[in-house]
Amino acid sequence: MRWQLHRGGIVNVWQYSVEEFDLSGGRAIFQGTNGSGKSRTLELLLPLCLDGDLHQIGSKGYDTVSMRRLMLDDYAGGPNRIGYAWIELRREVDGVAEYLTSGIGVKASATSQQINDSWRFVTERRVGHDFGLVADGTPVSATQLRDIIGADCLHDEEPFRARISELVYGIPAARYADLLHLQRTLRNPDVGLKVLEGQLEQILSDSLPPLDPAVVEQLARSFEDLESIRDNIRGLAAAHAALGRFLTGYAGYAYGCLRTAGRRAADATRELTSARAEVAKLVTRLRDEEAAAEKSEAEVSQLEERETTLEGRVDDLKSSPLYDSVRDLTDRKRVVQAARQAAVSSLRQLRSQREHTEQLVDSVLAELARFADDTTQAADLAATIAERMRAAGLDPRLAPAVPTVPVGEPREAHETGRATLDPEAAPVEIVRREPPPVDTEALRDALAAATEQASRAASALGERCAVTLSLLERARELAAEQGEVGRREQEAHTAQLAAAEAAGRREEAAERLDEVARTWFDAVTEWARGIPEPAPELAPPSPAELAADQDSARRATERAHAWLRGRLPGLHSEVGRTKHLVDEIDQKLAAASAELTALRSGVDTHPARPAFATAERDPATGAAFYRLVDFAPGMDYAARAGCEAALESCGLLAAWVSADGSLAERDGADLAAVVAGEPVAGPSLADVLVPAVPPDSPVPPEVVARLLARVGLDERTDGSGLTVSTGGRWRAGVLAGASAKPAAEFVGAGAREAARHRRIGELVAEVDRLTGERDLADAALATARELAAAWERHIDDHPDDRALLAAHVTLRGAADAALAAAGRVVASRDAHGA
Repeated sequence: MRWQLHRGGIVNVWQYSVEEFDLSGGRAIFQGTNGSGKSRTLELLLPLCLDGDLHQIGSKGYDTVSMRRLMLDDYAGGPNRIGYAWIELRREVDGVAEYLTSGIGVKASATSQQINDSWRFVTERRVGHDFGLVADGTPVSATQLRDIIGADCLHDEEPFRARISELVYGIPAARYADLLHLQRTLRNPDVGLKVLEGQLEQILSDSLPPLDPAVVEQLARSFEDLESIRDNIRGLAAAHAALGRFLTGYAGYAYGCLRTAGRRAADATRELTSARAEVAKLVTRLRDEEAAAEKSEAEVSQLEERETTLEGRVDDLKSSPLYDSVRDLTDRKRVVQAARQAAVSSLRQLRSQREHTEQLVDSVLAELARFADDTTQAADLAATIAERMRAAGLDPRLAPAVPTVPVGEPREAHETGRATLDPEAAPVEIVRREPPPVDTEALRDALAAATEQASRAASALGERCAVTLSLLERARELAAEQGEVGRREQEAHTAQLAAAEAAGRREEAAERLDEVARTWFDAVTEWARGIPEPAPELAPPSPAELAADQDSARRATERAHAWLRGRLPGLHSEVGRTKHLVDEIDQKLAAASAELTALRSGVDTHPARPAFATAERDPATGAAFYRLVDFAPGMDYAARAGCEAALESCGLLAAWVSADGSLAERDGADLAAVVAGEPVAGPSLADVLVPAVPPDSPVPPEVVARLLARVGLDERTDGSGLTVSTGGRWRAGVLAGASAKPAAEFVGAGAREAARHRRIGELVAEVDRLTGERDLADAALATARELAAAWERHIDDHPDDRALLAAHVTLRGAADAALAAAGRVVASRDAHGA
């Protein structure tokens, strides 16, 4: 059983977040308007998930779709973006379903605007069932995926294709590469137009992979060995004569064997006769079965005719008046239903109004209860005021009389009404509550009288309070005069004790300052011994100086910091120099690694464009000259190298050729090769180069041939047009030049492939060399940073002088306090004597 597509998915690529596609049965339909992304979705699934080549995503050819742009255009997330594309294959073996999942993961950097990493995986586990590609809302990294499905399931590009060719197609990796080449050619959406133009044979030829150069070389070597082949033929003729002589004696033996074979043939004939009789029986049975089938077909025809008759009767019933009556009845039911809905709405509104009335009655009852509580509290307060007025010798009748509020029960009103929409239902009794009656006017008058009585009571109490406060103030003045005498005596005694204590604290502070000064002096002396070089400037003041001068420790600290910081710029300069060296090596290493990764993934080397040529080149509108040509057969390596050197030196090698050979309008500066003027007379570039247009190139071979015919070969003296030579020289009007290179690198697929392998070897050596230099630079940077950090730590470790400053402040405070205490003793004595 062959594998079939079963599911597919895209995770965090392009405009997709997490999407899964059902491909059951190996088929799917994507529907949408032009430009909605149907083709892009298919390109992200197939054949990307089966070949893992990020440069062959687009159906129109190499690098026509950029994975970098799909990942980073319009992306406003974090610094990195990880995405996946995957498919799931399914097959049944002996009734048991088997699954195979393959896909590719990509990591893009928003900072460098590049694809930093890519990985491919093949596993029998299923996405969404056995493992997931998203964890906590974020796509998993390559390391996390390796831990989930196992390291043996992750592969590089070439091992991935070899694994797919073995598991899915069961063919060697070399044949799988041919299959991918054919598929990429035939899936081009423009292939139908080329077929209509009569290019079917050319398309099929281009879709086949080129012959292996080793095979071509082997065939050429075989043609060169024709003489040895002729000798082999003579030997075979002699062997044929000897074999004829041998057959003469062998004929009798062959005759006996033939008779034996004849008897076996007779036996086989009898068996054949028996088999034919059996076949005749089976033919008779087949005819009976066919007759039964014809009878069944007749019955089917009768049933179809009956179905037609019944459909006619149904149409007659739909056109009858009774059908119209049924339709009218349906309209009336609709009207009744609308009226019923209106009645339901009215009943609901009436129920809401009744519930609101009940809530209002409850609110009135609650307010009456709260007012009754307030009047009860006011009456209690009035009784308390009356008792206190009696105790103060005032008339208790001046206290206000608080009125009471009668609290009654709500009344109930009974009425009848409908509660449901049932026409048969009788009206029901509805009970409605009403609040109890309250005489608000009488209650207002009673409260006003109580307020007036409270005002009169307040006036009487105010007069009595004024007399009482006057007597209280006089009593307090007498007590204060007696207490002042005792207080002055106590202050004098306290001042004497405080003066003695202040003097003791001043002596303790002086001793503490001497001790802190010695401690700081010892600490600074020990700290100075740890400096790598002698520094007499860092010697601290003596303990006596530290105790006598408060600012001496601060000046010594600032002097030490200034001396040490004078050494730091040189250390920091060394750190900056080594850091700059590391950054330069990192840049070179990153560039070499990126180029090595690109070359290993199959990207060809390409010649450098002129410095002014900055315009972006669209592969859909043209191609570079070197990708459109190849060397003619028979050219030696030296001529090829010289010709390519001349083309590269004059700029034609990397020049842009448009689809029609004209100078197209483009944004930005570029160098273009155009088909203009008449072909050159005499030797031309067409004698050494032939068109070799890739299948997906928009430039036709005819344009390339016309362009080659307009470039002269070898030097001309007329000074017109461009002329190149196989010796590396070129001339264009008044300009001329010459160049040389050891071998051709860009003209022809074989040269580009050899140059790519040669460049890979150079880059591997360069990466190894830069890695070693990076390790040495890292070690030097770490040493410089450690030395600078050691000096900075030594500065930070300088002993703190805050304890010494605090001891000075404490001593000054104790001395001031002792002087103030002595002054207070003298003042107290003078005041007591007075």
